[in-house]
Amino acid sequence: MCLAYAGSGTFTVEGEVHEIVSHPEAGLGIAFWGFALDTTALPEGPGWWDGLLRRERPLVSPRLGSLPAIVSALAAEAASPRSGVDAQVRALGSALVIETGRAFASPAELTVTVDPGARATSAVAAMRGYLADNLARPIRVEDVAAVAHLSDRHAARLFGQETGTPMIAELRRLRLEHAARLLESERPVAQVARECSYPESRPFITAFRALGGTLHL
Repeated sequence: MCLAYAGSGTFTVEGEVHEIVSHPEAGLGIAFWGFALDTTALPEGPGWWDGLLRRERPLVSPRLGSLPAIVSALAAEAASPRSGVDAQVRALGSALVIETGRAFASPAELTVTVDPGARATSAVAAMRGYLADNLARPIRVEDVAAVAHLSDRHAARLFGQETGTPMIAELRRLRLEHAARLLESERPVAQVARECSYPESRPFITAFRALGGTLHL
């Protein structure tokens, strides 16, 4: 594969012979890469890889996509290796192969069906997991939204739509259910309150009783 990223010139292919003629004034900048595509590992049906497998595919594609950025990122990693370089190069290499295939695939081969419900479910699951893992510390809506990479408003609306409960109400319920389990171990009420992000016992007791809990003080 060859990406012309600067200057001008011609690139002629005759059989196995490639000839590159660079413009005498505006030198032609080219990046080359190659890979072996394991077709046995590809799913059945059309996909990004079809543009690489069809014999009638075009030899030149103007659809660069993110290829220039990926090649530049790989060059930067090679120029200055840092911790994590192996994982980074593998990820960028995979992206390079996929984006190369996309450059030669047809629009029909690139079409996918996205289930909005599945995406929403995944985001809400991430938010609920964050709530459950942080019962002892103060939590803001923006903290929870950041986990799902959503705006505060969108996160709160999505959470309420899918769970039927406002985010803060769900957090309060999780904390008080956690408190009920802690109280079974006969820990002091003040300690349980702190472990459920209540700095003082009185608001904790009020909230716990409002949820139907019983405290023996």
